[in-house]
Amino acid sequence: MGIAKQRRLRKAARRLNDLAKEDGELFEKVWDRRIGGWLREMHTVARNENGSVSMVNGRGTSTDPNRFKVTVSGICRQADSLIRACGTNVEKIVGQRTRDLLDAEAASLIARLYEPRLFRLVAYNQYSIKNKPA
Repeated sequence: MGIAKQRRLRKAARRLNDLAKEDGELFEKVWDRRIGGWLREMHTVARNENGSVSMVNGRGTSTDPNRFKVTVSGICRQADSLIRACGTNVEKIVGQRTRDLLDAEAASLIARLYEPRLFRLVAYNQYSIKNKPA
C-alpha cells in the first residue's frame, strides 16, 4: 500500500471512529453509504467477463489493461482494512455485519461468473431432511 493510500485510510478511520463515538445514527448512515459504494464497485467489476476491470483514474481506460486491477476479493480486503484501522469500537458496531454482507455478495458474484449453482442462499428453516438425496 502506498503512502498516500495509507494516509487516506488513516484519515477515513479517524473520521469514522470520531463519528461513531459522537453520533451513532449519522455513523450508521455514513457506513451504509460506504457499503453501498463497495457493493456497486463489486457489481461493476463482476460485469466484466473475467471478473476484473482495468481502472486508471476511475475512468476504466488504460494502455496496459493489466496495469491496475480491481477484483471483487480486493474490495472485500479494502473494506476489512478500513474496519481494522477504525479500531475496536467500529469493529463491534459494524465489523462482522459488513464482512458477512460483502463476503456473501462476493461469493454470489463470482459464482454467477463461473457456475451459478455454486452459490445459493438456503433458508434453513424451510429446508427439509426428506428433500436430501440418500
